[in-house]
Amino acid sequence: TFPVIKGLKASLYMIYFFYILLTIISLLPVFLFPNNNIYLVILIMTVHTPLILGIFSLRKNLTTNTAINFAKTTKWITILGILTIMKLNI
Repeated sequence: TFPVIKGLKASLYMIYFFYILLTIISLLPVFLFPNNNIYLVILIMTVHTPLILGIFSLRKNLTTNTAINFAKTTKWITILGILTIMKLNI
């Protein structure tokens, strides 16, 4: 509903902000528990790579359909992120 109220451009800036925030928070376990390299690899493959690709596709083609596809993709990324956190074993 945010893109409907504020517009697609404002939504894209909000996505940038939350991606930077997610990156900082998700990399904290890597610095706190340095021997957890498997977590880092899984995190990059299942969460960060699809998010970056989705953000670049939004940036390249900012339409309602692209935003809907990105929303569907982020639901799967959320599931994969939860599984990644479960793999953390701290």
